[in-house]
Amino acid sequence: MEENMKTDYIVYTDGGCIPNPGGKGGIGIVILKDNEVVKKISEGYYPTTNNRMEVRAAIRALEEIEENQNVIIISDSQYLVRTMWGEYGMGKNTDLWNRLTKLVKRQKSVEFQWVKGHNGNQWNETCDDLATKAINSPTYIEDTGYTGIKAKQNNSQNFSLPKELQSKIRPIPEERIAEKELRAIQTFLRLQSPKFKDYANLKTFGQDYFSRMNEEKMVTEISDAEVVQYLQENIPDEEMRKKIMRWYLRGISLRDSIRKVEVDKEITDNAIKARYGG
Repeated sequence: MEENMKTDYIVYTDGGCIPNPGGKGGIGIVILKDNEVVKKISEGYYPTTNNRMEVRAAIRALEEIEENQNVIIISDSQYLVRTMWGEYGMGKNTDLWNRLTKLVKRQKSVEFQWVKGHNGNQWNETCDDLATKAINSPTYIEDTGYTGIKAKQNNSQNFSLPKELQSKIRPIPEERIAEKELRAIQTFLRLQSPKFKDYANLKTFGQDYFSRMNEEKMVTEISDAEVVQYLQENIPDEEMRKKIMRWYLRGISLRDSIRKVEVDKEITDNAIKARYGG
């Protein structure tokens, strides 16, 4: 964007999908004009992927803005931003890239900026909250452009973790957890609404009682048929399923256990993309 050119709108976007790919996705958008919020958007989609949701969020934002404006779109998705910078090829998701390109051409200018995710930026955090809310909502829009395999659902109307299972929790097995780790878990449990960074900061500090336990043993320890059945039917990745079981056994809710493992996976995936591209 040319120096001194007036910016009409600043837009923050975010998107995600659980599980990825093929699961329930959500987008979060905050549109600002003259430093005032003019609109917030939170929408769920199924089936979809993380990347499709990042692009979809930019599309939905531009659909809300009248033509011939100067727009800045700020996202923590390198996939979106670096593709629009021309550093990545568009490759997959051509239906969304074609739509986004047409919407960009309607405007006087559209500048894409990258911001580090979950790093204290107010509007980036708000977008993450809006996307997460959409993922956990019982309603969704069909993502007709997605051509991959759908993640298995409990029923055809609601992919999100059933309400009766969300708060399922076991007492913290204090005698089996190191003191430092125990304090971290207790601190996490006091949070009313954990953010991405809270999940990321929840760590084990070495090998605890559950770290090397196999799935058969963990199933016995859990001893809750509903929880075990849900995980075995809906989390096909064995390693991810075992990680979720370990956090559940350490005393955090089933919902938070799943979110914790998804956050760790997202951090790993983003680190790989940042280093190797793609």
